[in-house]
Amino acid sequence: MRRTAELAGESLREIGVLLVVFVPLDAVFYQGDLTLRTRIVLGLTALAGLAIVAAGIWLEKGTE
Repeated sequence: MRRTAELAGESLREIGVLLVVFVPLDAVFYQGDLTLRTRIVLGLTALAGLAIVAAGIWLEKGTE
């Protein structure tokens, strides 16, 4: 039976992957002018996605 921490870690990883994939994709298809502030926010959101992936892996690894 799977533990709660393992399920939470897997969910965090999936959310992080979605952020890392779809934030840059959204920026590519955006139909407006990307200001510096927008680029910074997009970059920070992508970095947050990577951090969430790392946290999910760490959480899953702690359950072994």
